[in-house]
Amino acid sequence: MKINTINFQDGHSLEIHTDDSPKSPREYDNIGVMVCFHKRESPGDNHEYTFTDFNSWDELQQQIETDHKITCILPLYLMDHSGLSISTSPFGCPWDSGQIGFIYCTAEAAKADFGDWAESSPDNTEQISERICKRLIAEVKLYDQYLSGDVYGFILRGPPCEKCGGEGKDIDSCWGFYGDDPLENGMMDHINEQYRIELRRAV
Repeated sequence: MKINTINFQDGHSLEIHTDDSPKSPREYDNIGVMVCFHKRESPGDNHEYTFTDFNSWDELQQQIETDHKITCILPLYLMDHSGLSISTSPFGCPWDSGQIGFIYCTAEAAKADFGDWAESSPDNTEQISERICKRLIAEVKLYDQYLSGDVYGFILRGPPCEKCGGEGKDIDSCWGFYGDDPLENGMMDHINEQYRIELRRAV
């Protein structure tokens, strides 16, 4: 569905559409692992845990921390009301939301991503953990955008047809941009500099 059109001075236009078939960001390279349980949906990542093996979320967390050397672990909450939304913080409505699991990063994954910095002196342990937790929160935010349909694409069109007045030729297109701000979601990297300047002024 087209949500916006930016017209450029040379007659070209940039159409912004919702992405109706976005790729899940959990298919990308992530440092976090999402362990989730839901009656109807299958959010998060594939994992080896079974919900009925645990009597509480605390038991599940303890088991994860027993099985892995954890750098950071955060709870995951899901809002299921006219769509899905996920967060590391509880939602305000307890009837349509609640905890569904955890996202965690192992020391091995941290080292693979951050290198020797992740194994620096004990004095930096808190700083390392804080930085990795921020990465996990960013992964959850990106996944939330995917679940809530906050993913977009663009079509760059040429000038309208001079004879019939119909829409211009589809010159370029790209999809899979998370968030609706074209200045922040990566679209700017996929159009030439001339249109970037005009886009900054138009948005």
